[in-house]
Amino acid sequence: MSLEPRTAAARVLAGERFDVIFCDLMMPEMTGMDFYAVIAEKEPQQADVSSSSPGGAFTPAARAFVARASNTFLEKPFDKRELDAALAKHLRR
Repeated sequence: MSLEPRTAAARVLAGERFDVIFCDLMMPEMTGMDFYAVIAEKEPQQADVSSSSPGGAFTPAARAFVARASNTFLEKPFDKRELDAALAKHLRR
């Protein structure tokens, strides 16, 4: 299922649960960092299962976020094995 970040955040905040949330750090509507902050504040258990995929140019803020976050980060382009391993890690929790 693919959702716009604000729509996905609203659904999580409304109580919907997802096994894995996978988003890009650099998105036009809302950054992955902003998405994570919104989710982590109100629904931290959903933020714990989030995986972000760094894409686009890194900003200093994005580099700092990647350095401190406990999420799994996949560099683009990633292959299917990397994605499968990241998903399996989250689904084992």
